[in-house]
Amino acid sequence: MNLPNCLIGIEARPGAHFLARILLKEGHDVKLMPAEYVRPFVKSNKNDYVDAEAIAEAVQRPTMRFVPVKNEAQLDLQVLHRVRDRWIGRKTALINQLRGFLLEHGITVAAGPAHLKRKVPSILEDAENLLSPRMRTLLLELRDEWAKLEEQIDTANREFAEVAKKDDGCRRLLTIPGIGPLTATALIAAIGNGRAFRRVAISQPGSGSFQGSIRQAAGPDSLESVSAETLICAGSSSTEVALFCPESSVTLISLAAGLTGSRLDHHETWSSSRWPTTLCA
Repeated sequence: MNLPNCLIGIEARPGAHFLARILLKEGHDVKLMPAEYVRPFVKSNKNDYVDAEAIAEAVQRPTMRFVPVKNEAQLDLQVLHRVRDRWIGRKTALINQLRGFLLEHGITVAAGPAHLKRKVPSILEDAENLLSPRMRTLLLELRDEWAKLEEQIDTANREFAEVAKKDDGCRRLLTIPGIGPLTATALIAAIGNGRAFRRVAISQPGSGSFQGSIRQAAGPDSLESVSAETLICAGSSSTEVALFCPESSVTLISLAAGLTGSRLDHHETWSSSRWPTTLCA
């Protein structure tokens, strides 16, 4: 059945991005919405018809916030990040379990994975520590599993580094001090070009973590919000982040040596004393 091109609303559930890409290729206008934004439009007990009616009403709201449709590359990066997180969790659990097993046999090791990794071979070779043959076999298997997990994590890290070198958005993000391949690829996978977000949160390396909306002053007495798109789509040097807002001017923000910096607005230099106080919330 061929349908004319129309507006299609879909809840952002598993499989929604795949379906949205197919419908977009057919020429439809597809909008993905978070389920929590659709829920207020459900009028009665939950069923398929009521859900469809709520989605149809929500997608036509002018103030509705939509989820950008992710491409296959973004989804692949997200999958790799989540698998890597699971590997790290397994590695942490394995180290804690291994340390607990040794403690049950009266063997203590200094805190830190490096100390444990260095001590395990000598513990296995020591014939006087009263470990049973079965326990030695289990410890050996746990050590091999640990090595395998580290190899998988290192492989994922190398893949993230390769992607970050090739992707334009990642390369721009890498110029910001404190952002590496993991953070850059995670941002690109999660928000793409950032056009769906009006505010930006930044964690400043070396001076603790702060989050807040970066705002750009259109004039001395007025502030305009800088979108996340400006952070990814604009170029920058190793010491400054160039944020470009189409509605106003180019702003240079220094991220080195704390929060103080200078602003270039219409070729006018702003001192740190005139820096917008809303930089850090």
